[in-house]
Parts: sequence; C-alpha cells; structure tokens
Amino acid sequence: PTTGGQPKEPSVRTNPASDISQSTAVLNGEVTPNGAQTSYWYEYGIDETLQTRTGTQLLGSGYAQLSAPTFVSGLQPNATYYYRIGAQSQLGTAYGTIMSFTTTSSAPPRAGNPPVARTGSATLATTTSATLNGSVNPNGYQTYYWFEYGTTFSFGNVASVESAGTDAANSSVSAAISGLAPNTTYYFRLNAQNVWGTTNGPIFSFNTLASPPPAAPRGEAPSAETDIADNPTRTSTTLNGRVNPIGSQTSYWFEYGRAPLPGSFDLFEQTGRRSAGSGNANLFVSIPLGNLSTSTTYYYRIVAENRHGKNFGAILNFTTKP
Repeated sequence: PTTGGQPKEPSVRTNPASDISQSTAVLNGEVTPNGAQTSYWYEYGIDETLQTRTGTQLLGSGYAQLSAPTFVSGLQPNATYYYRIGAQSQLGTAYGTIMSFTTTSSAPPRAGNPPVARTGSATLATTTSATLNGSVNPNGYQTYYWFEYGTTFSFGNVASVESAGTDAANSSVSAAISGLAPNTTYYFRLNAQNVWGTTNGPIFSFNTLASPPPAAPRGEAPSAETDIADNPTRTSTTLNGRVNPIGSQTSYWFEYGRAPLPGSFDLFEQTGRRSAGSGNANLFVSIPLGNLSTSTTYYYRIVAENRHGKNFGAILNFTTKP
C-alpha cells in the first residue's frame, strides 16, 4: 500500500499523446493526488491558448503516481494540437507543461468504453489487515485497477496498481492491505482505468478486529516509517524516515530503484546501514542519495532491523529534475 506524509496539492506531469488518427487521440499524463481526492482533465486546442477542456475524471486519493489518460475526438486531420493536463483537489490546482501532437490522415479507431468497476465486500479482516475485493470488466482494452481505503470517505491510502488484462468479461480482483488500526471502521472502493476513461466503484466499509489483551513484555522488531524525500535535484536528494528501535540495538537503511511497470516496485539498490541506537522513541533519520539519473522517478522505502526482526516502511517516490 502507498501512503505518504502531510496532504498537499496534487502533482502532475503531461506525457506524449498516443493512438493518434485523423480526428482522435489519447492524451496522456500522470497525477499524484498527494493525499486528497483529486480530479483531472485536459486543456487543448490548435494554439497554446488551449480553448477546449475535457470533462473531469475522479482519480482518487493517496500518494501513488497514477496514469491519467483521456480520449479526445472531433479533431481536424493533419493539424497540430497543443495540450496539457490539469488536476485539482481541495488543497490546490496543478497544471502540467504544454505539449503538442499532429493528427494524421488515418481513420479513427472504433469507439470503446471505459472499464466497469464493482467494489465487493472485504474479507479476512484482522486487527491490522484485510483483503479488499471486487470485479473489473476491461471492456476489451488494456485496463489497470487499484483500491483506495482509509478511515474517512477521503480515503488517503492506495493499494498497488495492477493489470486487469484486456478481456470483455468480469474478473475478480483483490488486494491484501495491512498496517491498519484495530477496532476501526475503514472505507474503500475499487477504481479501474483504460484509455476510454477512469471508473470509480461504489464505496464499501469493514471493521478491523479489536486488539487482544497485551502479552507479557518481550523483544520486538523496530518500527519503520518512510517520509517524503527532500527537494530532489537533477542527480540527488535526501531520503527521510522514522525508526523506533523499541529497546534493542537497531540499524536502518533505504532501498530504492525504478519501477518499470505500473504497480511493479523493483527496489534493487540500497544505501549503507546506519545505527538508530536502542532507545524507545521515534527517531527522524535521513540519508543523502546521489548519482541519480535526471528526469527519473525513483521509488524508495526505509528498512529497520534488530535481533527481533525487520520492518519495512511504505513505498514512496520522487522525481529528479530535468
């Protein structure tokens, strides 16, 4: 599951258009809601005044970077169009850079439909975990899905983005989530997306179980929480997190890397280990990171380990500057 720090205005990036014909195109971009319910749209036109605006689509909340495509039609053949993505939440509005594409003389594709997303009941709820369920019909186009969840209708947490394939039939999907609070009501919904649009399933809820009576004191693995990276430059940043050694000598480090596919977190590199001591309080820790590639999104998490075990923080991301 992807979580983050203090909610803020969304982050956006305009990407190259695709599937361009004489009268249609798919406008592409990415949106990070940054913890608040976020909608996106595109502005486009034959000059940089961008006089046409698409309808808004609700992408959801959380801190994961999500694809945000929109299909546009009624374009002129062999014409250059300019466009950019926009996104808005209650915390602010963001716009991507203006890009362009040129329509062709080829015939437009057959019209398609957004996927169908139906939220189902949660199962296997414990004090701190549960399995979210639902079904997705891709309607014949490559479709991705994800679950949002949280203690309010604003959610704020997102499970990993997964592929639902290209079938034209309903298929069951699920996501195991953890790190929940005991004896708490959680709300969740299923979202699905293809090039024809983003669909939001209905909101369901479930309750986690109450905590059992406290056991006799014993050694525990340290806690580990990933925090937002500091001010990425073209080739460097500082990774941040929090560690509680819970009374045992503890070391920590960060794992990081690139994610080549949606929902695939291949954290194949790590920083050196550092000591967090053996106290019983949260420590704010940081490790500088250099030799990064420009204009690249990196995913990272903190890891903490003592003789009682190892824990991982949530996976967050940052993008280096061009």
